[in-house]
Amino acid sequence: MSDSCANLDLFSGLVVYYLDDKLFCVNIDDVFAIVNPADYPKNFSHFYLINSNVEIENVAISVIDLYSLFKLKRHKITSTSRIISLEIEEHAIGFLVDKVEEVITLNPGMRNDFKFIEYKNEKFLAGKVKYHDAVFYLPNFKKIVNESIDHY
Repeated sequence: MSDSCANLDLFSGLVVYYLDDKLFCVNIDDVFAIVNPADYPKNFSHFYLINSNVEIENVAISVIDLYSLFKLKRHKITSTSRIISLEIEEHAIGFLVDKVEEVITLNPGMRNDFKFIEYKNEKFLAGKVKYHDAVFYLPNFKKIVNESIDHY
């Protein structure tokens, strides 16, 4: 991640996604693939995917369980489920989401429509982004990756 988790001005866009009933977002510059688990030959399940390595776009990625990390209810994989793959500090990670809601390009004319509130005391959340009536939580993937590396 481009150390941009605290500065929305450094983002060129957001990928907005659901985990359970909450909206989250990620810097589009960090995303290298968004794939449908059903497109892969193996019968993916949460049990198989979580904390495993999967090859996406010819890159081996570690799949991280954001549901447990944020204490959210994990749902079954459906036709709207996706794996979002990121490259953070030279580490390829992925995480399963219930649905990708939208991709927002942040052009200069839109910047005033977004408000970023930084979290200083949350371990894995950089903050939240307010956009009109919507609120998107922004995970701190740099901390998540560092914590994951420490556990393996």
